[in-house]
Amino acid sequence: MRYFTIAELIKSETADKKAIDNRLPKELLPNAQALVDNVLDPLREAYGKPITVTSGYRCPALNKAVGGSKTSDHCFDEETELLTTDGWKKYYELSEGETIFSYSMDRNRVEVVPIAELIMYRHTGKMMRVHNQIADICVTDGHRMFIRYDSHKYIKKNTKSITQNGQAYFDSLKTNNDKYHIELAKDIFGKRRWFMCASNSPGVIDMADSMDMLRLVMAIVSDGFLHIRNRRFHGIGFNLKKERKITRVAELLNKINIPIKTKLRKDGALTFWINSTDAKPIFEMVGEDKILPRWLWLLPGWQQKELLYEYAFFDGHRDEREGNANFSITTVSDKNRDTIHGMCVLSGMRSVCSVKSQSKYVIKGKCGTSKEAYMFSICDNRSETRLKETDYQWVDYDGIVWCANNVNTTVIVRRNGKVSIQGNCNGCAADIVGTPNTPKENKRLFNLIQELKLPFDQVIDEKNFSWVHVSHRREEGNRNQVLKL
Repeated sequence: MRYFTIAELIKSETADKKAIDNRLPKELLPNAQALVDNVLDPLREAYGKPITVTSGYRCPALNKAVGGSKTSDHCFDEETELLTTDGWKKYYELSEGETIFSYSMDRNRVEVVPIAELIMYRHTGKMMRVHNQIADICVTDGHRMFIRYDSHKYIKKNTKSITQNGQAYFDSLKTNNDKYHIELAKDIFGKRRWFMCASNSPGVIDMADSMDMLRLVMAIVSDGFLHIRNRRFHGIGFNLKKERKITRVAELLNKINIPIKTKLRKDGALTFWINSTDAKPIFEMVGEDKILPRWLWLLPGWQQKELLYEYAFFDGHRDEREGNANFSITTVSDKNRDTIHGMCVLSGMRSVCSVKSQSKYVIKGKCGTSKEAYMFSICDNRSETRLKETDYQWVDYDGIVWCANNVNTTVIVRRNGKVSIQGNCNGCAADIVGTPNTPKENKRLFNLIQELKLPFDQVIDEKNFSWVHVSHRREEGNRNQVLKL
């Protein structure tokens, strides 16, 4: 930053008059520096005279105070949820500053970062939807998609460009075959790409010394019961018939040295009983509704994976076919559904959650109605899915679109039970005028930005060159759009 300072980018007379704190969040500092280093400083050097920034960063309060438009062309639809440290949330539940899970492209890992800026506005028009068995995303056409190229060969029907061996290369074979990067939604429409659906988190806390206790917690939540009478907690138990489950519970209880009582029931089930005193630490974790604690998301990915294996052992199914890495988990709790889904993502396992509706059943002459249940299909050796040409479509949309800016410029989102890692906003903009501040000088700046072939995202003639608006995206994806408003 040679000619400009951060102070210039945040200066506002309206903020001073209304006592609005317009300080730039540290998470957005790289964006501001990129704008100055790549656009404003080179422009000032070529212009040869001072350039004044009349408006730069606006916090939400300031933007509202000046009647600014808070819009973006890289946004999600209303049905998309964001993975925060406090749960999966819709756009209206989010707030700036709260912490979310985000993938760092530089460090190749999931990190916990704050939301630096929330963008929400009404959009009427086309949206791009990507939909297959694993992925579901609906975004505006300028959305930053986090993808990698499809590096394989495929037979392309009805093509004239067939190689000698009967195969054709798709556009995806151009470059960067193995690296995830950013492309705009409109630029990948109808093209073979890969989505990242999960990533192994290094974790924030480590519970390696307490894994057996946590495994027991998973067993209790999935297949145990809590005895609560007159609002008092009396203990935790299991009623088990399957030999493998009996053996496993006895093993876990022995490892953590919890005293138990056992009793053989008339129906052949073996009851394990832990009194309230010994079971208190577990009860404090899960509560009377047997809800998995959200802090499990802060564990290293391998620990989360081990706990999911444990849950599936008691209330799930493993595909035993050779070479198959799929398993399933079932829960009737929407809260546990959300926690399990987050654990799948953060342990690097691709997952899809579907709903099994209520249904009538007859067992041994007794009729009943099953509860609505959530069914997870999990693949423990895959973290991505491939998109085909037919997985894309343009859809009409009229509603709120939104985005959550952060330092990593990626977010983990869920739509209709399907998870993916996506890009988000990463730009910075400024309104500038020349010396003197006249339409002639401002037009000169407008033209000079284009002549120098600076990496701008948008340059806008505002009100017949009353000022010039210029923006820059910190990573790839600058569109070089020239507009007049």
